Amino acid sequence: MLTRGEAGEGSTKSSREQIGRLTCVNGAIIIGIAVSRQPVLGCNQRRAHQFLWFGKKPPMALKTRCTHCGASFAMKNRDKEGAKIRCKKCGEPFVVQIEEANTKKRAKRPAPADEWGELPAKVIGSNAVTKKKSAAEESEASANKPFIIVGGIVFFIAAWTGIIYGLSLLDVKVDTGPTEIQQVNLPLKFGTSEQKNFAVQYPTDWSFETGGGTGGTPEWIRVQGDDISINIRTNLRASALGDITSGGGTIQDEEMPEELEPIAQVHEMMKADLVSEMESYDEEAPEKVEARAGNSRISRFVGNRGFVGGGMAYGFRATVPRGNDKLKVTAICESEKVFKAHEELLRKIILSIGSPPG
Repeated sequence: MLTRGEAGEGSTKSSREQIGRLTCVNGAIIIGIAVSRQPVLGCNQRRAHQFLWFGKKPPMALKTRCTHCGASFAMKNRDKEGAKIRCKKCGEPFVVQIEEANTKKRAKRPAPADEWGELPAKVIGSNAVTKKKSAAEESEASANKPFIIVGGIVFFIAAWTGIIYGLSLLDVKVDTGPTEIQQVNLPLKFGTSEQKNFAVQYPTDWSFETGGGTGGTPEWIRVQGDDISINIRTNLRASALGDITSGGGTIQDEEMPEELEPIAQVHEMMKADLVSEMESYDEEAPEKVEARAGNSRISRFVGNRGFVGGGMAYGFRATVPRGNDKLKVTAICESEKVFKAHEELLRKIILSIGSPPG
């Protein structure tokens, strides 16, 4: 038998899980960015962004510095790194050494001799030289390491806080076993078919329609509520059995097994109509009930009407006698949750079918 978890609520549950996952990720990133911008952590924004974007460095400004007069020039890319160019300020030639622009402003001065050394040439230029780190820069880098570690720890805690908060927003329910579902109870009133041949009780705030009964058209009643539709229609094909089952239960019915009673045979025959409308269909064994119209049959079912037909369907199928004809009844709910909450109400409506009151 199909279940709500297998098909009916699959798309809704999946959407909730996707929303929850996005909430977790976004919460972690937002909190992480906020934490990484706090100066007390000692980690600058460039390092924080590299961490957040999984190692992808954001584009940086490039520059080079004249080794004679100390003048700096912006560079679009590293194509000229290692090549000799002439300084626009002092006119002296120097080897291009690309640097990343520092946010701190420096005085334009010639580099001290101890900051430059004769190191092995780079592959891209035979005359290239490499800048050594000064003792002050190495000291600053060493001093920043503890702050960077503390910043990473705080970011990790903040990220997990975001994840936990996102999970708390998910509609996750722990299966603690069967729980009692609150049944819907609504005031009812009678509605009569177009030709006054049968009637049914239905909730006062639901819609009621009726028609047919002339020109060989089956007489029908349609009742609709929120995500619920009840259809009652005469079954002219069962008229051949009407003289046996007229008026509901008879002596002949009571003397034979339930499954061989004419009403039971008609009920089984009518199952094929609903099966033909579904892509998949599963039905419980029919139950013998006594409606206002007499000896009847009712079965719970679940079916898949397909994407075009409306998806999953849960409800009751019933066969009720009406003179020489039989009434084919279907009560369909759009979800298993709706069906379970209205199960007793739907049964009460089906059992109320019979002759018009008064």
